[in-house]
Amino acid sequence: MTEAAFIQIHTTTNGTNINRRGHMHLNVNQDVDGNAVVSGVILHVDAYKNRDEGSTDVDEFLKDIDLVLQQAETIKFTFGTNNPLQPSTYELIITDSSYYSAPFPFFYFTIEPTIFGVYNNDYLYDPQLLTDVTITPYIPGLSFKFSDFNPLFNNTSSTRKSKFLMQSNRLESTTMPSNSASLYDQTAEKAFVQDTMYTDTGWSNARYVGSKSTPEDNAGIPPTISGRSFVGETFSEDTTTDYICKLDDRLQSEFFHDGNTQLPRYYYGAETIDENDDSVTVTPLTTLSTGGGLTLNSTVLNWNYSTPQSDTPVIKAGSLLKIITAGKTEYMRATTSSTTSNAEVTVLRGQRGTTPLVHLVNSNIYLVEEYTVYKLDSAGGSRLNAVGTTRIYVEGANSILESDSTGFIFSQSLCPVFNIDIEDGQSG
Repeated sequence: MTEAAFIQIHTTTNGTNINRRGHMHLNVNQDVDGNAVVSGVILHVDAYKNRDEGSTDVDEFLKDIDLVLQQAETIKFTFGTNNPLQPSTYELIITDSSYYSAPFPFFYFTIEPTIFGVYNNDYLYDPQLLTDVTITPYIPGLSFKFSDFNPLFNNTSSTRKSKFLMQSNRLESTTMPSNSASLYDQTAEKAFVQDTMYTDTGWSNARYVGSKSTPEDNAGIPPTISGRSFVGETFSEDTTTDYICKLDDRLQSEFFHDGNTQLPRYYYGAETIDENDDSVTVTPLTTLSTGGGLTLNSTVLNWNYSTPQSDTPVIKAGSLLKIITAGKTEYMRATTSSTTSNAEVTVLRGQRGTTPLVHLVNSNIYLVEEYTVYKLDSAGGSRLNAVGTTRIYVEGANSILESDSTGFIFSQSLCPVFNIDIEDGQSG
């Protein structure tokens, strides 16, 4: 029969509808050679469910069938196993599909004409058994729909509804929407309009504003590294200063440091240099406040804040602090930032290989300018490697830096200037 007639007999209800659950109907016609040719297929959405005992989620299962049929590309089944001269397995290639909301909803598939053997009138009057029906592709859970590799999801495959805008049912002959009452009550159906993403903080920050990471977000560890390169030579920690300074033939390498000066150096506190004798006075950042001494287990450092320079915290998360007591040094790392209204920070004790000490009130607190030295390795691509525990001669500064296992500079010494006496004599 024609395609229109085939669809029509499945949509009319005249007492005994031919639509049946679990049935697949084929539109079979006879060609000029007497062959049975299949040109269309109807599959019903309302199907049987082989569910586990106790499961009642039928509606969700039927919804899955609907989605699977929407994506169907081929239908394979077995038929005519009693006739050895006739192939038993057929595969129908779907070229188009349409959904019909009938008493039993169904999909109509247009397929590539497929010869079904010799035409037999029994096809029309006697239902035939089709077995091993397989619909492809079958995607369990339709995981691809929510995949990052599906650019059409929620774009052309479905229409978004606004979270805020409502549908106004306005007629041409009236100025007042027919659903004005529900509009006033904010209960009207949402409009099919895609909302802007600018109001979503995560979206706008990631795409337009950007995100900021601070040392306070990372337990005091700076999120980025910047610095400058310099030329120098490394020596073991046991090498004497005289040997390093007097060496003539140097095997220099390129290094990298994360400080703010052109060449690396070690200093802490605010330095004042006397131009008369080149003496250096180091002024501490502050002192431990009264009642705020540190025991061996203290993790909160209270300090005297007397002359704020600006609204910027004097001690920031990640700052390295130094306190000297009885000739012994302890480094500690601030994990929180101080403010003008709260002169205290939380610290990690015994940093940079030092041991926690007992510090009395009014002990000087120095802010250490952190310099970490790395070796530039160009083998296999540029990368930074820790220099480890070593002494480094800095070309151009005539100084020697000492670093710990992490490359942190904890000491600096200047090479002495050697005076060379030159005697000018005459030969007679």
